[in-house]
Amino acid sequence: MYLLGISTRKVGDAAEALCDFTLSSSAQSRLNKKVYEKLEEWRMRAIPPPVPYLWLDGIVMKVRVAGKHENGSLC
Repeated sequence: MYLLGISTRKVGDAAEALCDFTLSSSAQSRLNKKVYEKLEEWRMRAIPPPVPYLWLDGIVMKVRVAGKHENGSLC
């Protein structure tokens, strides 16, 4: 939430609603800093080549099957 620009107060409100405990502003700031550091570490990690991937695409349309309309996908 912090990385998306949500205020510290709103992060605290969300944490209280989700986890049923409150954090001080300084504790939230420390946690946000740790999260940001971990995120940056993950973003800068080495990715060994090659990285396999599979690209799928399709269209879902209404089709008539045995007199009934249902969703059908075309690949």
